[in-house]
Amino acid sequence: MVETLWMIEPWHWLVLGFILLIIEMFVPTFASLWFGAAAIIVAALSWLLPISVYLQILIWLVISAIFLLAWFKFIKPLSVDRTKAGLGGSIIVGETGMIIVPPQP
Repeated sequence: MVETLWMIEPWHWLVLGFILLIIEMFVPTFASLWFGAAAIIVAALSWLLPISVYLQILIWLVISAIFLLAWFKFIKPLSVDRTKAGLGGSIIVGETGMIIVPPQP
């Protein structure tokens, strides 16, 4: 068995994850959020199971990629507001529409 010169302990992943989550508060994108979440998951996995450093890094990369793909494919499109719901009355004054349900007394 080949021994590595350096070890990544579970707390290293946990600190990395929290640092990335803190960075997310100051950066307007959601990129570091997913890398931080993946690091926290790797911290939990490496705490529960004896995983080599190389496998930890591979798991982190794979989970990060899955989170990013899920973000751009499924979650981010939900944030696009295609209606005028929630806007003030001055924005919708003059708009036309169709009543599809009769008014109730």
